[in-house]
Amino acid sequence: MAICLIQIFTLQFQIQTSLRQATRQMALLPGKGENALEIGALTEADLLKKGVNPGLIRGKWLGISYAKSRIDEREICAVAEYQIALPIPLLGQRKARMTATASQRRWTGWDPMEKKETGEMVYVTASGVAYHRDPACVYLNPRIHSILGKDLSKARNDAGAKYKPGPSCPKHIGKEEENRIFYITEDGLVYHDRLDSPALRRHVCHISLSEALARGYHACPRCAGQGGTEAGPTGAARGAGAAGS
Repeated sequence: MAICLIQIFTLQFQIQTSLRQATRQMALLPGKGENALEIGALTEADLLKKGVNPGLIRGKWLGISYAKSRIDEREICAVAEYQIALPIPLLGQRKARMTATASQRRWTGWDPMEKKETGEMVYVTASGVAYHRDPACVYLNPRIHSILGKDLSKARNDAGAKYKPGPSCPKHIGKEEENRIFYITEDGLVYHDRLDSPALRRHVCHISLSEALARGYHACPRCAGQGGTEAGPTGAARGAGAAGS
C-alpha cells in the first residue's frame, strides 16, 4: 500500500509539473490559442519526454481530460482530470479521481518605452535576497522531489546542507514517520509534509534593477551574476529566496 501511494503521488507530481510547463510554453505563443487540446498535447509531450508510465491512469493518456481548461487573451488556466485504478487487492476495483491545475498569465508584448523609463527589469521574490535576469532560473522555479522520512537524514541540497524540518513537520523522524512522504527542493533548506505548502511556491515580482538594488537585492550567481559561477553554501541556495523552501 505504501508503494502504491508513492506511485500515485509521484504520478500526480509529474502531471502537475508537466502541466505547469505547458502553460509557460503557451504563454509565449502568439495568438489566442483557445483550443484546450494544445495544453494536452504539450503536457503529454513533456510527460513522454520524461518517460512517465501512464499505467495507473484509466484509459492511459486518452484518459486525461483537459475540457475544463480556459484560455483567453490574458491568462491560461489549465486543468487535467483523470482517474487512477487503485492497484490494491483489498480495495477491490475502486478508482480515485485526480485533478491537476496550473495557471499562467500570457505574454502580451513589450513596450520599448518601458526600459527607457524604468531601466533594466529583473525578477525577485518576496522572501529572497537576490534578483534574477532569467525568469526560468531554477531558483524561481524550484524542482520539488518527494522523499521518505527514513531517507531525510542522508539527503543534501545543492550546497551540501542537510534539510531542517518545516513549521508543521516533526522535529525528529521516528519509526512512525520513516515511511511518511515529505517534499524537498534541490536549493531548499527545509523539508515539508504537504505538497501544497506555501513555502514550496515562489511569488515572483517584476521590478526595475534600480529598485531591486535600492531594496538590497544582490545578483543571483546563476543567472544574474558576473561570470556565471555556481553557488556555494552561502551563495544562491540562500541568496535566491531558498531559505523558506
